[in-house]
Amino acid sequence: MNYMKTWFPIDLISMVPFDAIGLAIDTNRESGRLKIVKVVRLLRLVKLVRMVRASRLLKRFELSMPISYRQLALLQFFIMLCIMTHWLANLWALSLVLVDEDEMIPRWVDAFDEMEVNVDEKTKDTTWKLYIASVYFTSYTLTSIGYGDIGPVNIVERIVCTMMIVISGVSWAVVLGQVCGILSSMNTDERAFRTDMDEINIMMTFRSFPSRMRARVRAFMLSSKRAQAVKRHQDILRSLSPGLRGEVALLINRHWIEKVSFFKEFMNAAAVPIVIVETCLAIEVELYAQSEEFGVPQTLYIMHRGLASHGGKLHRQGAVWGMDFVLSDPDLIQPCDAFALTYVEVAALEREKFMDVLDTYRELCPDLAQHVRRFICWLAFQRAMKAEAYRRRKRTRMARKHTCMMISEEADQPEFLKGRRNMVAQQSPN
Repeated sequence: MNYMKTWFPIDLISMVPFDAIGLAIDTNRESGRLKIVKVVRLLRLVKLVRMVRASRLLKRFELSMPISYRQLALLQFFIMLCIMTHWLANLWALSLVLVDEDEMIPRWVDAFDEMEVNVDEKTKDTTWKLYIASVYFTSYTLTSIGYGDIGPVNIVERIVCTMMIVISGVSWAVVLGQVCGILSSMNTDERAFRTDMDEINIMMTFRSFPSRMRARVRAFMLSSKRAQAVKRHQDILRSLSPGLRGEVALLINRHWIEKVSFFKEFMNAAAVPIVIVETCLAIEVELYAQSEEFGVPQTLYIMHRGLASHGGKLHRQGAVWGMDFVLSDPDLIQPCDAFALTYVEVAALEREKFMDVLDTYRELCPDLAQHVRRFICWLAFQRAMKAEAYRRRKRTRMARKHTCMMISEEADQPEFLKGRRNMVAQQSPN
């Protein structure tokens, strides 16, 4: 019933043998009076309505589309322009069918007779030459160029040409406007970056910044283009469903998650805990210029780009430091100060945000919460033992130093020297 209501009438009309009807009329010598039958043959083109189904193919293509929607729109307009040119070329060639050569009425194809005097295959007698000539006329009519070497010479061709001009003008205006709009917004990130750079240059000129400072600011802005895109990607990531959000977040952040000991054991599980996913979303991207110091206590740092020095070590892309950020006692945390050797782009995770996420999903991820708790207790115990050992060692050194000072002060007194000589004399009779 669905087919009977939708595609059946179109299929029924498109399968009517109009050619056979035309031949039957030709045998009865009525074709001269019934030229409208030639136009009726165009009803076979109704089957082209099935191209509407191409939208389903486009939806399937979107699932595996390797290009952006802007590029896809440009491709669609180009294909539409080619189809429009092909249809109008066939319409222009159809005018030769509507006006027979036997009627001795001039036609547009007669203009090739003078140019093809010494050519064996004439344009009017060769299908592919006729099609190329029609496409040539249609293309320069569609693009409003109009060389004028081919044109209508009878009333039928003028009517067809008028229709072509109207269709071509509207189609070309729509396509040209849409393409210009797409090209102007082709790279939104680049346009936003150039706008910011222009504003900064105006500000530096207005404030009379020194040339060295201007160069540093421009270098920082050029290097931060990628970081701005990363922040926008984070916003897009939050708009996904929880399942997809988790898969994408783990795919992006797996390189540093596996370096954190209390996360690593849960990465190979069948279902990754939601705490890890929400932790990835809680990370903030920070930017630092060359020769700049950075580092806040109780913060985990992941190097995304650049070189930095921390604790006498050189950190490259993918390095992680500050894993003791989960400790609450600042005295047990190692120094986290770092020095940017180049432009640095790091991801920072603060302890408060991580603990909030852990408390929120503690009931859903009890194993991970207990594992983090054990890690905190064990790390705190180690750091406390080291701190106590350091304090005792320092206390012992201070006591020894104090004893040595007292001995040196007593050694300077005469009674001490005399008693020392008597003790030595009694021990050695010689």
